[in-house]
Amino acid sequence: MLCAQTKESSLKSACGIALALLISTVTANAAGLPHSKEGEALTKSGPVKYTATIEQVRTFDTDGVHSADMVVTSYTTEAAHDKPVIFLFNGGPIVPSVYLHMGLLSPYRVAFPDSTELAADNSVAWQIEKNPYSVLDIADLVYVDPPETGYSRVAEGRATNEFYSVTADAQQVADFITNWLKQHHREQAPVFLFGESYGTMRATSAARQLVNNYQQTNLQGVLLFGQAVNMVEYSQRPNNVISYVASLPTLALTAAYHGKSAYGDLTEEQLFDKAWQFAQNQYLSALVKGRAISEHQLHQVAKELERFTGISHQFYIENRLKISKVQFRTALLPGKILGYYDARYVADYDPEQAVDASRALSEGFQKGHADYLKNKLGYASPEDYILSAPGITSLADWEWGGNSPFSHFNYAAHLDEVFAEVSDFHLFVGSGHYDLTTTSGAATYLVQQSSWPEQQVMLRNYVGGHMAYTVDKSARELTDDIRSFIKSATQGEE
Repeated sequence: MLCAQTKESSLKSACGIALALLISTVTANAAGLPHSKEGEALTKSGPVKYTATIEQVRTFDTDGVHSADMVVTSYTTEAAHDKPVIFLFNGGPIVPSVYLHMGLLSPYRVAFPDSTELAADNSVAWQIEKNPYSVLDIADLVYVDPPETGYSRVAEGRATNEFYSVTADAQQVADFITNWLKQHHREQAPVFLFGESYGTMRATSAARQLVNNYQQTNLQGVLLFGQAVNMVEYSQRPNNVISYVASLPTLALTAAYHGKSAYGDLTEEQLFDKAWQFAQNQYLSALVKGRAISEHQLHQVAKELERFTGISHQFYIENRLKISKVQFRTALLPGKILGYYDARYVADYDPEQAVDASRALSEGFQKGHADYLKNKLGYASPEDYILSAPGITSLADWEWGGNSPFSHFNYAAHLDEVFAEVSDFHLFVGSGHYDLTTTSGAATYLVQQSSWPEQQVMLRNYVGGHMAYTVDKSARELTDDIRSFIKSATQGEE
């Protein structure tokens, strides 16, 4: 998850860190490492035998000094040493890979019903099942828990906050990847990085470091899901007009989902395209004009915004055509609050204790992961499995790479370097249509503003929120797209 604070809200539910803090730790019993378990995965090519291994890999800082002991879960098959390997990690900062681990690609997953109804205690039903969409037939998988998350720990004598920055955090991951490949004699394997939320910032920085400092790594591609790479452009400060443009398709789709849009007869893709075209043209033009806008244009655009979003045109007129994502959560359905990470979910609104209705999905993954470790992998540890690294309570606790008005927060520039150095490098960018944090419009804007080779970039949107793979249809479509992406990157075809 990614922390996305705004001036409009003091609600901790609006911050990705809050999700990580829902359950601070999951206690396990004692057992040793490495720990392995054989299994058989369901894949598109048929059953595939694999070995699940929980193992420790030592990492070093840029001075070659021991910095951390990373404990990760890998799924490997008896395949050639040049079989692709996907390294996956979530965001935070800084949380373990529980959500991707239990939601996507691996042999088992936490499955949720497609219904978005919440129980009386604001929970949702979940169950652990064999994942029908595993990709172990085409790639091995390594789920990465950064230092001070999961069972990973910094080295004795090292301060945890030494690694609480974009650069240091990504360097740890880059060093881990090279050491894991050596440890498993996979140096020639095509490498892919899969980052979700803040993990997309980590993925771009780690990819650049692999290319610049670990040239022996065969980096083939990066996958960004729920991307935050251009977050500085779509964070909703009042005068950041592009942020309202980037958010409009998500507001429109959410309004349609809840029966509040004039365009509810359109498919999700049709509505996204219609809203995005309006956002880039009439809406952007009106926002840029600010107070110089004519009364006629102001009213015209406000009425069209009402048709898209279900929010009164009078509200838009009074607020100079702007509504933040935080405001929208309580404005669309009176007395209710929309899920921040998945706006399809709705809870009763209590201003004294506002909740994120979609937090139930994160809790399901957390509890499911604890159950999976114990009952499927048969693993126990004397350590606590940490779901939120200590010392991270706000954005100010993380070093983002700039500390003045002249700083450059363009994390996409890391990918510019990688594309320049690796001629056949490929990039995947995926989003959930109902994600009010890292919106699908922002991902489209990221790609449109780039100079990346069009034929080497795959941009996709899915039904669902920040973790769209909680929707069965989206999990299937996403894994099919990942298959096509890996095939394109490694074989030059789709």
